[in-house]
Amino acid sequence: MELIIKPTSRCNFNCTFCSANLLNIKHSSIVSQELKDIINILKPNSIIFAGGDPLLINPSYYEEILSLGDFEISFTSNLKDFYLNPKKW
Repeated sequence: MELIIKPTSRCNFNCTFCSANLLNIKHSSIVSQELKDIINILKPNSIIFAGGDPLLINPSYYEEILSLGDFEISFTSNLKDFYLNPKKW
């Protein structure tokens, strides 16, 4: 099972054709208990992070999620934050 999580709608490109920024999803650097419960119930094989650009969120968010189980993770990202801040990652 794959679980798709959209932790933020923020994006550093702000393309005029993209609807991601219109949703204005709030994000937190802390994984909510509700999300932890969902992950524990579903026990996904993989988690896909989409957005906006999920790399705009602090890496500790993803480290916390990785501590919840044994699954693969992937990101849908433009990688701009990765290239601008490689030491962050």
